[in-house]
Amino acid sequence: MNNFFRYVILSIAFFVSAYINTALACDTNINTTDCHCSYDESVFDSFENREIIDGGNVSYNPYSGFNFNGFTHWSIIEDAGETFNEANIDVTSGKLWARNTGSGQRGWTDIYNFRMLAVPEPSNTQWSNMTVSAKFYPKKWQNIASSYAGLHLFSRYQTENDLYVASLRYDGAIYIKRKWCGNYIKIASHVAKDESNQKLAIDGILPLNKWYKLEFSVNGDIATFKINGVQQFILSRYNNGYVDLTQPWNLNADLIEVIPSGTAGIRLDYVSTYMDDFLITD
Repeated sequence: MNNFFRYVILSIAFFVSAYINTALACDTNINTTDCHCSYDESVFDSFENREIIDGGNVSYNPYSGFNFNGFTHWSIIEDAGETFNEANIDVTSGKLWARNTGSGQRGWTDIYNFRMLAVPEPSNTQWSNMTVSAKFYPKKWQNIASSYAGLHLFSRYQTENDLYVASLRYDGAIYIKRKWCGNYIKIASHVAKDESNQKLAIDGILPLNKWYKLEFSVNGDIATFKINGVQQFILSRYNNGYVDLTQPWNLNADLIEVIPSGTAGIRLDYVSTYMDDFLITD
């Protein structure tokens, strides 16, 4: 091998090694927020090309919420393929309809990969501390072969690759995860329970045709997750990891501060469901 090709190969190896080491440093050094991932235009960025305002608590820049009232039956509220119809929500995947149910007007989707984000006012506001909540009434599980089929809430959402998510899955499992630089890391997982400490899932499947209110709170380095008012997780940072203050469930080391702020939203996978009362509060 002549010196020129040896130089080229060594140069490529050096840059690849440097890239991998930098990526690993960012991914493993969970005590820092200095590592920022860069993406091409194919990655959705909720705050693209906008100077970010640190909104702190939601009460400093209140969010009006969305309750799906005032729409014509079966009208399209938002479609990811169209421009904004509503000022304070953005459907980034799928389609959202309005439906009259006899007991009130609800949102509805049967798109297998539905995503919806809150649009703050002003729209470049990022909240640090927030509780995002919504109610869901699932009518059909479309594909239970998918392990992540279920109902999910986003918090501190910055891009589709940088966010926190709390999940109630079709099998009754609950998770809190961080997605950072496109990689998911599990913070905690367990089985959803009701007020009597009984599993929500029956024979391994979350029952249909009933309301589930999900509440996901992130405040400083503490994260909590409630289902129908029942506390499922209270996670607090301890010694560079997490301690569940309710009991030592299945936990993985992580830090909430890695993604310090963002918006909030809803993610639905392989479920046909009504939804209502999408709120973000302190």
